[in-house]
Amino acid sequence: MTKKTLLLFAAIVLLAACKKDTPTVTTPTVIDVNVRSSVDGSVISGVTIKLLTDDHRINGNELAAATSGADGKVEFTITPGTKYYLYAYAKTLTNPEATYIFTGKYTAQRQITFVQFVSVPTPNIGDDMYDDINGDGIINLTDKVIPVNPTAQGSTTNVNFIIKPQ
Repeated sequence: MTKKTLLLFAAIVLLAACKKDTPTVTTPTVIDVNVRSSVDGSVISGVTIKLLTDDHRINGNELAAATSGADGKVEFTITPGTKYYLYAYAKTLTNPEATYIFTGKYTAQRQITFVQFVSVPTPNIGDDMYDDINGDGIINLTDKVIPVNPTAQGSTTNVNFIIKPQ
């Protein structure tokens, strides 16, 4: 091998070793929320939707919050594989999938005594315990959330958030 060929070969190897990796572009995972009236299906603007996870809910704060625009829409970019809850303070959800967050079973009367129950039967020891999501000391229809569990990276989950107008 000649000296020129050897230098050319070394330059090619050096350039190949310095090749930069192209960053991977990932499509964000999104929850699209459409806020609608339970009466006539019209869009409702100005409703603040809170995005909760179990960790944030237990710590008493939300992961994110956004207010519906004139089109009634809210969008959250999230991480797939985590269970999320959509909630609006002091709003009554009428979605069939709206539910209370189960937190365990009542094991003592003192757990029942300190909470008021409206629109939910007063429980007995051994009954399901639900989270007072808005912290007002009352378990009622305004404590309902919509659970959302997107699993695929880059997917969009559409949620109709149907509320009773006040």
